Amino acid sequence: LLQKNRIGLPEDPRTFVLDDFIHVVDTLRFLLPGEVEHVDVRARVREGLMHHVVLQLSGDGFTAIGMMNRMNGSTEEILEVSGQDTKRQVLNLSDVVDHKGQPTLRRRGDWVPVPRQRGIEQAVLAFLDAVRDGRELSARDALLTHELCERVVREALAQAS
Repeated sequence: LLQKNRIGLPEDPRTFVLDDFIHVVDTLRFLLPGEVEHVDVRARVREGLMHHVVLQLSGDGFTAIGMMNRMNGSTEEILEVSGQDTKRQVLNLSDVVDHKGQPTLRRRGDWVPVPRQRGIEQAVLAFLDAVRDGRELSARDALLTHELCERVVREALAQAS
């Protein structure tokens, strides 16, 4: 379950999904343990503005849910992954709580730069390494995320009409 919530920011559905919710979609896709067999989208769009969206992806033995509420009352990002008698929570990219019996909390240092917290630094370094090594990077994975986001937008707009 991945939640990315904001306060008072309803938005045009396409902008909402492609500028912000895309990160939820991409993270879910990265964490999936298998092929997606079923996709379900639920959204609330009022007067042309998306308030919230829920994406459910499921396959053999797994269900992944991503949600974003732009009328949440709190700015927060919460990831919970569970299975095989264990659970990990990541709270606002700063706290990691592992649950296996007693919860164990690990915190990121206060002075970690935002680009490193958000993975931007790592992505740029990986790209530069590929350029330096002469490796061609595929855009296929990014395309799959964008295709899924387009489906989210289409289904949200269909539900609104």
